Amino acid sequence: MERHRTIDMSLRERRDILDLLERLKKEDLSPAEMDEIGSSLRKEGRRALSPLFRCLRRETDPEMIARYAALLEFFEDDAWLDQLVAITLARRDLDDEGKSALLSILNEYGVDVSSPLFAPITDRAGGLRLTLPRLLDRGERGLVTFMEGLVTYTPEAQQAVVRELPLVDDRRVVELFRVLLGFDEPETLPTVIETLGRVRYPEAADLLRDFLAAAPDAYRAPAERSLRRLAFLGFTPAGETPAPLPFAAAFTGTADASGYSCVMVARWTGPGIIDTLFMELHESEGMRDAWGWSGLSSEGFQDLLREHHVEDTLVAVDPAFAVLLVRDAIQRSIGSGFYLPPEFYVRRSIFAEVDLTPVAYEPPFGEDEVAKACTPSRIAVGDDLIRDWFFDGWFIFNERVRLLADDLDRLEGDPFGRGDEAAVDRFLESWCRRYVAPRRERLVRRLLLAADLMVRSGRECSLVEQSLAAARSIREELVPLHRQPFIRRWLLDLIEMVREARAEGYEFPPTRRDEEYEGEWD
Repeated sequence: MERHRTIDMSLRERRDILDLLERLKKEDLSPAEMDEIGSSLRKEGRRALSPLFRCLRRETDPEMIARYAALLEFFEDDAWLDQLVAITLARRDLDDEGKSALLSILNEYGVDVSSPLFAPITDRAGGLRLTLPRLLDRGERGLVTFMEGLVTYTPEAQQAVVRELPLVDDRRVVELFRVLLGFDEPETLPTVIETLGRVRYPEAADLLRDFLAAAPDAYRAPAERSLRRLAFLGFTPAGETPAPLPFAAAFTGTADASGYSCVMVARWTGPGIIDTLFMELHESEGMRDAWGWSGLSSEGFQDLLREHHVEDTLVAVDPAFAVLLVRDAIQRSIGSGFYLPPEFYVRRSIFAEVDLTPVAYEPPFGEDEVAKACTPSRIAVGDDLIRDWFFDGWFIFNERVRLLADDLDRLEGDPFGRGDEAAVDRFLESWCRRYVAPRRERLVRRLLLAADLMVRSGRECSLVEQSLAAARSIREELVPLHRQPFIRRWLLDLIEMVREARAEGYEFPPTRRDEEYEGEWD
């Protein structure tokens, strides 16, 4: 059988790249020559990046570092910026001029080099050994600031920062490790566990012991090694850690029209002392924000509930149910590729000895139960159900309402004002076909979650059954969506809100159809 050969040009191409990089060493290199070299490397594509980064990892001359780094802007894929950050954080062999060259380039590329992550190289008098204590002086806010910086960097850069922490002569660094042990970056967490074994404070041994009590199997061996290392250095765990106190309260609410809901937990941390954590959850993207207060008195906690209208907008639930929703949100964050909010990592200890293993949550209604609830009479009262306060969040002015306003503006003759039922029906049918039908499953899930919360908060059984009926009616499209009572009343009330706003002179902001807003209603 005849075989056809092709000439392997890869060796020659690699040689050409190295020759181009060698030309950078010319003493009187002109800007035109620099542009020529950069343009030639760009034609070689991503294969030119590896030797270029190899030069950046080895070069010590500040001028050459600046030249190599400047070539990166010729490459369209800006993924190289994370690699440049990692190299900057990892190089400990450079003098001040070399460090300044790298930092200057990063600053030109828009990186905030004043971040605490760059403290080891920006502070000539001791890096994190001086800057981190100042950050820790700010308490929880300082920890949040540290985590806000950490989550913006690649795992390689994160690990470089973590390895610097044992050099900080401050007992409070153990508290930072407590936060980092809850950081869910799988490439960075092993480095956190290993590095904790080099922190020469007895509290580090206590922290590792507590971590081992519920550590996943994948992390038990490195945690045990770090604990043995500390024991060799003379640091062993002290007495048993007191069991955490019970939760004081938990609240949650139903999802709004954009898919957002809120969960709040409060836990006793001492006699008459309460910590709180609020979490904003999205039905598909997971946990999107977190905030809270620590060390509140019982009176201060009640003031917080009043000031934030917690009991007016959320309902009290068993803390175990709140945990189920948090685990679901963590699972969805991981699936969406998002880190959790930095403040959640700092306040995660409110869930001490609580299993937060990510797992999706589904409302506990069987098919038979839903089908039994779905009677024509319960479907018919959907136009009353949508006006229950559990669904107040469905009536917000978001991007889809702006689209609705635009569509109404394009209507001729104002069929809603003159009561033209046929024209109204055509408009609703078109709107449901374009915007409701593609999101049918999300609406059904919102209704099932609302029914679930009704059960858990002691609402009337009739409301639960009506919600289940509406959910099944929409999912199976037992009646056309634009005539489904719950959906139809929802849209008609939204339209009335828009018309009233127009009549009062309200000007809706221009509809934004770019990707940033694509999922706002979803």
